[in-house]
Amino acid sequence: MSSRLFYLAVLATTGCMVSAGGTSGPGGTTGPSGPPPGDPMMGGPAATGSGPSSDGWSLQERQYWKALQDELNEFATKANTQCRTTVTASYAQETFRGKLTAGGNYGLPQNMRSVCTSSLSALIEVCGNGNSARDAVKAGVHHIVCAFGPTTYALQGGVFNVTSDAADENLYVYQRGMVDTLEKSL
Repeated sequence: MSSRLFYLAVLATTGCMVSAGGTSGPGGTTGPSGPPPGDPMMGGPAATGSGPSSDGWSLQERQYWKALQDELNEFATKANTQCRTTVTASYAQETFRGKLTAGGNYGLPQNMRSVCTSSLSALIEVCGNGNSARDAVKAGVHHIVCAFGPTTYALQGGVFNVTSDAADENLYVYQRGMVDTLEKSL
């Protein structure tokens, strides 16, 4: 989008003018440092929903988590169709604190996202080994948790815990390790 169109869009939707020095519009002017402290009309700290939430995640981070969970849910749907299961998946969000970056729509590098979604691809691969493998997955895996940390895989009480720092760019290594762990643990 050109900068002119951006400024017109901001003006049309907010009634505020945007410039390198700040914004001006209904409620006053702000400088480069943002809205006046405590000005709820301009989104300062007194405004509802500004700053980190009670769990410490910023609005941008919460938006990243929603997009990441939606992506993981898509892979879970594919795995459930292939394996005839109802497996769910989630991120151990606290392990990623400080790892979300302003890049793309997801906040995590592609490699890390791929390691997490590979856990569901690993289920599909195991299920592809016949009815007995599919039945073992259905009976033994109910949820997958993806966490950030040194690479480990463990199936405990129906929860497949996948922990990785995605240091190796060869994603096959991760999925192969997950498949091996599942086949040995089911």
